[in-house]
Amino acid sequence: MMRTILLWVGILAIISLASATDVSGPVSGAWTPAGNPYNVIGNLSIATGQTLIINPGVWVIFQGYYSLTASGRLEAVGTVQDSIRFQATNVDSGWGGILLGGTADSSGLTYCLIRNVKNEPIHPNAVIECWEAANLTISHCSIQDCETQNYLIKLDHCPDSRISENHVHNNIGFDNGLICFDDTPYGIISGNLIENNISSSWGGSWSHGCAIRLGTASPDIIGNVIRFNVFNSNNGWDATGLWCGGNPMIANNLIYQNIASNSGYGILAAEGSHPTLINNTISQEHGGLSVRTDANVSGYGNIIWGNALSIDQNNGIIALSYCDIQGGWPGIGNLDQNPLFVTGPDGAFYLSQIEAGQAQQSPCVNSGHPVATLTGTTRTDQLPDIGIVDMGYHYPLPVTTTPLQTITLTPLNPPIVIPALGGSFNFNVTLENDSSASVSFEVWINIAMPGGVQFTILGPLGLTLPGGISLTRLRSLAVPASAPAGDYSCLGVIGDHPWIVVDTDQFEFTKLGVENGDDLRTTNDTWLCTGNSLFYEETGTGQAVPLSSRLFGIFPNPFNSSTIASFELPAASRVN
Repeated sequence: MMRTILLWVGILAIISLASATDVSGPVSGAWTPAGNPYNVIGNLSIATGQTLIINPGVWVIFQGYYSLTASGRLEAVGTVQDSIRFQATNVDSGWGGILLGGTADSSGLTYCLIRNVKNEPIHPNAVIECWEAANLTISHCSIQDCETQNYLIKLDHCPDSRISENHVHNNIGFDNGLICFDDTPYGIISGNLIENNISSSWGGSWSHGCAIRLGTASPDIIGNVIRFNVFNSNNGWDATGLWCGGNPMIANNLIYQNIASNSGYGILAAEGSHPTLINNTISQEHGGLSVRTDANVSGYGNIIWGNALSIDQNNGIIALSYCDIQGGWPGIGNLDQNPLFVTGPDGAFYLSQIEAGQAQQSPCVNSGHPVATLTGTTRTDQLPDIGIVDMGYHYPLPVTTTPLQTITLTPLNPPIVIPALGGSFNFNVTLENDSSASVSFEVWINIAMPGGVQFTILGPLGLTLPGGISLTRLRSLAVPASAPAGDYSCLGVIGDHPWIVVDTDQFEFTKLGVENGDDLRTTNDTWLCTGNSLFYEETGTGQAVPLSSRLFGIFPNPFNSSTIASFELPAASRVN
């Protein structure tokens, strides 16, 4: 911890020496990293009709206990590479948080680090508080090391708002919930990781610390993971995961290993609420589900297993089907069998499956609602759940992202049909580097023959491409008469030959068969790829030249009496 603090102070000192911008009072316009750090020396405000844009990489450092209040619009939108920082110089006294209200519609905090907010009884605010504003977005933020009397995030009368993909961790002192939607009929809380927070009751009669508290609100609660939190309360209304007072849809959430000072339930349906529970997993809690008087809970596909108490009905109405509930529960398709949780790449609540390599099959596999649909996986090999949906929480599928370096092969004049006696065709090779820095990689082009056997016709070439550069080169491929008839693929690859593939592209062509009587003696009998160099170098003339000597394909290889070798040289010279 001390090393981290020293590093942070050191970074601040270096930046302060380079440049600094003091800010206070009314603010608007745009803040950029060129003004870093923005030292807040008084309370900040964004007036109605004004907009403050905070660009990626900006550091906002509060020099005292000051807040940012906006009745206008706040756009603090960072990126995954360059987040925006809101922090305090004095971590003991902290700063006062962000208050958005009135006409602050469509305000947003994205890829922001929010630390050191301190709300004590004399400053009874939230870390982020929003009221009577619509279309708010808080996404991909890290909210950590804060202390607050009431909430971390509170939205009151804020329809169409979204709290998604945030990491809420290592905060203490909240009394009524980490994330609160109150009197907000619709919105979404999705994909958040809420962990390692500690609540400390301030003694109010309504205090009930929990991860997500819904007053009379009914947002969709989807795909959140709530774990390893400690919730202290002075009454018996404890809910470690979700405290529901409205009519929300609660789907595909994972709630486990939270601790409460009193009873503590993964999900608590308060009086008069009507939540719908779909494919949630609640495990290792004091209680799984508590349904209070006049509450009505329905749903399917849930796993409530491994808790000290599965369900506390408490005069409520419960209609669950196709669930696995320890101790059993009446309803169509309900089970009372060990779900056989196993540990996989992202956690310990995958389902044991023979096809994924486990020795046993979980009874929850293919046992969910027959017509339900859900994206994700319960398999440790991370293949998607298909067929009848499995019960319980589904982990997100591995993310496939568009590479920053790409290759595109574009044939000229398709479709391409090569005569029986051989021929050639032209195609363009486009290489792009969408990153900001130069990148080195290898490029090679393979031919996939009928039946799937491949051989390399060009490369591998070691290339370096500057950031933001796209180049297109015209190439020609000669196909010999001896090539078997059938359908072929021309595949371009960039990566680290031969095993690491960053990107690939391909197109198809067809070779016709040799007929009886065809004279092959004068036809081409060599696969050959020729054309413009793929190497890039700024020459002042806009031309590309090879950076070094390169040997291309050799065909046939192995060879007997003769072969053809293709190569490029950076300048005219003798060759041995």
